[in-house]
Amino acid sequence: MKKVLYVDMDGVLVDFESGIKRFKPDYAFQFEGKVDEIPNIFKNMDPIFHAESAFKWLSENFDTYILSTAPWENPSAWSDKLNWVKKHLGPEAHKRLILTHHKNLLKGDFIIDDNTKNGVSEFAGKHIQFGQGEFTDWDKVISYLRTKLEPSIDIAVPIDKNKKEAARKKSLGELGELVAIKALCDAGYDKIRNLNDVSRTYPYADIYCEKGGEKFIISVKARNMYQKDGSLNKRYNLGGNAHDLAKKAAIHFDATAYWMAIQFDKFHYSIYFDSLDVLKGKKAIPIDECMKREIGKVLETPKELESPKVPKKHYFDFDYFKNV
Repeated sequence: MKKVLYVDMDGVLVDFESGIKRFKPDYAFQFEGKVDEIPNIFKNMDPIFHAESAFKWLSENFDTYILSTAPWENPSAWSDKLNWVKKHLGPEAHKRLILTHHKNLLKGDFIIDDNTKNGVSEFAGKHIQFGQGEFTDWDKVISYLRTKLEPSIDIAVPIDKNKKEAARKKSLGELGELVAIKALCDAGYDKIRNLNDVSRTYPYADIYCEKGGEKFIISVKARNMYQKDGSLNKRYNLGGNAHDLAKKAAIHFDATAYWMAIQFDKFHYSIYFDSLDVLKGKKAIPIDECMKREIGKVLETPKELESPKVPKKHYFDFDYFKNV
């Protein structure tokens, strides 16, 4: 059975200050000391960086509820908070919102909250005070909660085909990240970090690196060259909201958003690398255009640039990774 966890909204999932900034200063000043009573202030607040993907991870690993307080003198806040949850947290949050001024009445194992008021100090479980001490951001919160997961029990059961396919795709993705890191290192990039080693839920970015004073965040997509029917796999999907997530990640890391497409067949692989801007809003990497050299720089070492080898030979046993 999953452990029960509650997560606060304001200052934890929601960037409260972003709501204040949307009002003219002279208007907001009228509510000095009680800005949470500004009508519709909760309507258009931004999520805190990494909060949306962090909530998804929490929902997968804990019995997770959103536990917030709405101002008594601001009726619009109650509906605005509900609409914010629907907009930003997806199906995992369906009917998971609880609004109360007495959080201590809820039973559970963990509460993630940036304050101790409204009953939080009397909560019977563990209070993870967001933004304080060892819990300064979502990465650190998730790292801590990983240590609190219930151990899985290995039971001999028939292998589910869907789970096997998911495991194959995940393994191919991890292989791609290793190949990407080596390629970046060989091409002279430094300060390389696999962000998935910190958290599997970073928005957009898999790798951070630098070169020549520039900073990069990179989404790595490793795919089979051919689909099950033998036709070319022409599109590597980045995700429907990839461009929005990339903007947030770029601001967080003060970096430029790039993508890297790694195309594998049984004996060879090719790497294509370019900025997200070249896609002009497209939600997938057009590999057929990369192969024609219309977009996507070929990532090579200085020596290889003299005599590029595309594709390159690999020595993996690729039968496990191929589409079947």
